[in-house]
Amino acid sequence: MNRAITENISQQAAALARNNLAEGTYGRQGERLDFSYYDTAFIDPAVMEHILFVNPVGSVVAGVQKNRAMTNISKQGIPQGHQFFVKAIKVFYTARRIIKYVADPAQDPEAYLRDLYILFSDTVLNVTIEGKATIGEWPINELMGNPLNACIVPTAEANGKPIHVNEFASFCGIFPLNIPIVLASLTDYRIVLHHYTAPTDELDTDWLKISLNGRLKRLG
Repeated sequence: MNRAITENISQQAAALARNNLAEGTYGRQGERLDFSYYDTAFIDPAVMEHILFVNPVGSVVAGVQKNRAMTNISKQGIPQGHQFFVKAIKVFYTARRIIKYVADPAQDPEAYLRDLYILFSDTVLNVTIEGKATIGEWPINELMGNPLNACIVPTAEANGKPIHVNEFASFCGIFPLNIPIVLASLTDYRIVLHHYTAPTDELDTDWLKISLNGRLKRLG
């Protein structure tokens, strides 16, 4: 090969290497971030469906003004100049009150756990894009990784404490997607949570938080 051509190739390779070294999280080609968008459903026995990722920080839902502990979306849909590759769905459940043993067995913690297990089993999450068919659908217990749950209460106190049959559950709450969901700039997306069995009063005001985790690309 001609020496001049060889030197030219070497110079181009060196320049490319310098450019690659100059590219970081914030660079001339924009930003690439490991990122999560999250939103929260407030459990209410009278509400059978929750639509998430449409009400940003500061909006009022079910009488509650949403803050950044509840959601981090600033507007509905993917912002201009952004592209989001959803690689995993994360689910978090938080009880908002303490459940104590009382005289009424229906109010005992075991009843609460039974109702919670039913909520996970009978609630389905849908990922939708405005004007399109559903692009993802899973029951909450699949997303949470708890395939077997039961609560067995002994007939006599001397028999021991209640047994919670969930030893097969990972409870990681992280569901990796085999195929990423790609949400392009200005895509109007949403998560729909539908309860096929009404939540009980014991679960009232609890939080069910959904987080979409993946790679966010945005213009610098």
